[in-house]
Amino acid sequence: MNNFAEQIRERLEAAIGEQAKIASERENILKRESEVGKKVEALRFLLSAETGQNGSNRPSDQSHVSQAGSASYTSAAQAVREMIKRAGPVGIGYKELGKKLEAEGFNVHSNYVYTVASSLKKSGDIRVINGNIVWQPSLPKDSAKTSAD
Repeated sequence: MNNFAEQIRERLEAAIGEQAKIASERENILKRESEVGKKVEALRFLLSAETGQNGSNRPSDQSHVSQAGSASYTSAAQAVREMIKRAGPVGIGYKELGKKLEAEGFNVHSNYVYTVASSLKKSGDIRVINGNIVWQPSLPKDSAKTSAD
């Protein structure tokens, strides 16, 4: 019986190691996704500045990355949620989010981002870390409330 318990311990340690490796790989992928997303946004900005357009003729390379009024963003609130998600684990600042909303063609009050973020924070979908809004839908509701304080 002692030998069987030892085999179980070894399998448990191996599974824990595999889980840690996967978590590390996931973090690397999220970081790369965030970096590429920032590059895409910067290139879009440069293109719009070069062409003198506000980005309304942007190619829809991804269904969730498009201008206001398309089928992808049905509302400014949905745009805010998607932009926070795309920011990845680094997150996005309130002012930057407001500028992106404006660039997407949404004309909202300056407090709109704070209002939507407050609602998302209450529902546990986001956390604010060092002033950046980070998407965290898997957090338990109690953790989101305490981490935001």
